[in-house]
Amino acid sequence: MDERCSVRAIFVGEFHYSSRRRNAGWSAYPSPDPQMFPREFITAAINAGRALPIPKRRGGGVTGITAAVPVAKSGD
Repeated sequence: MDERCSVRAIFVGEFHYSSRRRNAGWSAYPSPDPQMFPREFITAAINAGRALPIPKRRGGGVTGITAAVPVAKSGD
């Protein structure tokens, strides 16, 4: 996967980072919502203990409990 791809993480603490590879820097602040940043920044934040990774979604079908529970027909 391209190193510049954006990925998501949940930040549990404030984190500031300057890229070692390009002329750029990023800042993130704590939030219960996932935030999207370049992979380099997310990796550094996770290694510093300031962010939690979000697992990649797999598959593409229906998710949740409704996918596994058949619907009962009334009147049978």
